[in-house]
Amino acid sequence: MDTKANVLYEQALTVFECGAQLLEQTEESFNLLVNQIKWEDLTPDQKAAFQGWHKGIQQASTSIRCPE
Repeated sequence: MDTKANVLYEQALTVFECGAQLLEQTEESFNLLVNQIKWEDLTPDQKAAFQGWHKGIQQASTSIRCPE
């Protein structure tokens, strides 16, 4: 029986899964960039920004599947 609550739950689950997959794909793409970038060609600010972005994406990807 599809109650309104069940329908909304399923919609929320779909949105959540889409978001989780997007984060995981973003992390995979960033990992490819990390392996290809010539770190010595970046300024210290660029390196710090890149590393911060990478760390943030890793944390988001992990926490969406395993929240505390």
